[in-house]
Amino acid sequence: MPEDVLQTPVTEEDVRKLKLGDTVYVSGTMLTARDSAHRRVLELARAGKELPVDFQGAVVFHCGPIAVEREGRWEIVAAGPTTSTRMESLEADFLEATGARVIVGKGGMRERTTAAMQKLGAVYCAFTGGAAVLAANAMKSVKAAEWLDLGMPEALWVLEVERFGPLIVTIDAHGNNMFTDLMKKLETKRRELYDSDRCYLAEPVVRMSAFRSDFFLKARVISFDLDRDSKKVFDTLKTVPQLDNLATTKVTKREEKMGRMEIDEWYEISGSLKIPEGFKAFWVVCKRDTPKEPFNIFVRIDRNTSAQSYDEAQEKTKRWIDEQLAGPLKRALKVEELQVSSPSELSSVVREVKEQ
Repeated sequence: MPEDVLQTPVTEEDVRKLKLGDTVYVSGTMLTARDSAHRRVLELARAGKELPVDFQGAVVFHCGPIAVEREGRWEIVAAGPTTSTRMESLEADFLEATGARVIVGKGGMRERTTAAMQKLGAVYCAFTGGAAVLAANAMKSVKAAEWLDLGMPEALWVLEVERFGPLIVTIDAHGNNMFTDLMKKLETKRRELYDSDRCYLAEPVVRMSAFRSDFFLKARVISFDLDRDSKKVFDTLKTVPQLDNLATTKVTKREEKMGRMEIDEWYEISGSLKIPEGFKAFWVVCKRDTPKEPFNIFVRIDRNTSAQSYDEAQEKTKRWIDEQLAGPLKRALKVEELQVSSPSELSSVVREVKEQ
């Protein structure tokens, strides 16, 4: 298969030449952007505000890198790709708003992104999942780290890369999608097998797969008291049957600003999920609200859920959060506002105002 090195900024002519299965490398400037960065880009673009970097002709990596700061300079030590389907509902609008030409990730994307890439002149390239150190080795320097308020994985990292890859073109700029094509072929073969004399299944088999479900829960509490209400959150979480190994830590950060010592405090609660699907992560932050972050409780649930489809998995996980987390927290605390949302824009906003 052909091999090429794309030099940034990438032009429409560059990507229109590429075909499914081509192997490419990237040299120049590359950006990272996950769910939160995608949403912020769209919010700023729709408001007519300037973005901190120029996305025109950019290569955007779906990645939450691990970085360390040494002598005032950032260094990327690992940078594996994240699952791109989480950005499916955002990517078409993102491409149109920014003029980015190459999206890099793992797992592929769907029909809406494919159509946008054909229309606008962009491609999707797959990078090997789990090869985080290989990716980091190609990242020669960090030019800028924007939006660190989103957290290290969700921030917008501006990286200087040299022969970043290998990348496989899996969605080209001509409407071809290797992932959806393969799924269609597999479905055709499956139907042929089930309809043939070689199939001896008495009943149809319901096929279940494990889909990744990434959700956030935010809550604002009336008259929030950090110590008292953080303990209530911890005690409430201990009653949830699927949560295990819960531990809480109070974090204190002291920082001198303009000759004054500022002290910030919050509680972190970590734990694990007792589920059979394998991959799972769970953590909580309890903090005082600020005008920029008007929530006291932040919960992230990142897990695999068994289902027949991605949408079904999202619904099952959201239902579990509503029943096992949101409900008990609202009963234990004076919740003024509670939001449950996923990066795929499946969201629900529930407001409940209780009398003092």
